[in-house]
Amino acid sequence: MPERDRSTYVIHAVENALEVLSAISQEPGDFALTTLSARLGMDKSYVFRVLATFEHCGYVQQADSSGHYRAGLAAYETSGGFLHQSKLLQLAKPLMESLAKACDEAVYLAIAGGEDLLLIEMVDSPQQVRVMPLAGRRFALDQFSAGRVIQAYAGPENPSASQQAIRRQAFCADHGLVGAEIGSLAVPILNAQGLACASLCILAPEFRFGPERIEQHLLPFLKDAGHELSAKLGHISNKLRHACA
Repeated sequence: MPERDRSTYVIHAVENALEVLSAISQEPGDFALTTLSARLGMDKSYVFRVLATFEHCGYVQQADSSGHYRAGLAAYETSGGFLHQSKLLQLAKPLMESLAKACDEAVYLAIAGGEDLLLIEMVDSPQQVRVMPLAGRRFALDQFSAGRVIQAYAGPENPSASQQAIRRQAFCADHGLVGAEIGSLAVPILNAQGLACASLCILAPEFRFGPERIEQHLLPFLKDAGHELSAKLGHISNKLRHACA
C-alpha cells in the first residue's frame, strides 16, 4: 500500500501521545510538566491530560509534591529504552557490579510504584548455589526488605514501629519472605529531599545469610554502596554510612 494511503489510517491523538512517551523515555530523571510541554512544543493542558492518562495506566507516576513526574513501573516493564535512559540505572550499575564482587552475592536495584515493587536490574552471584534470577519481577511493596525499606523512607506521616526501627538502623533484613530459604538485605537509595527513590538489595540462600556474615561482611559493603549512590543522586547526609544497628 502506498505511503500516502497508510497515512490516512494514522490516529493523531495516539501519535501525539507516543511522541510524549518517547520524550519521557529520554529524560534522565524526574521531569516537570512545563519542561516537557516546552520541549515538545505542545499545549501544556494537552500534555497534562496525556500524563494523567499515562499515570492512570502506570506509565508515569508523581515523583514528589512539587508536581514532577518520573517513569512508572509499566514503562520499565514494557520498554528497555526507559531502563537504558534512566539516570538511576546508569549510576547504579557500576556500583552493583562492585558490590556483587565484594559480597559474592546477587545484587538487585528495586523501585516502587503505588503498592508494587519492581526489581529492575540485577548483577548475579558468582556462587555455585544461588537464588533464581528475579529481575523484572513485581512484588507487593511490603513483601520483603527491598520494598519495606523504601516504605520506611518514603516520608510516611505516621511511621509504624517497624518503619521507625528501619530508619534507625538504616537497613532492612528478612528471612524467607521473598521465597523459601532465601534471605534479603536492603538499604534505601535517597534523593536530594532525603526520600527513598529506590533500594539496593542483596538476595542469598539462607545458609549464607547468618547474622555474623550479615553484620561483618554484607552490611558494611551494602551501606557504603547505598550511601554512594544516594550521594550521586544529590543526597548529602552521611547517616547511611556504617550505621549498623
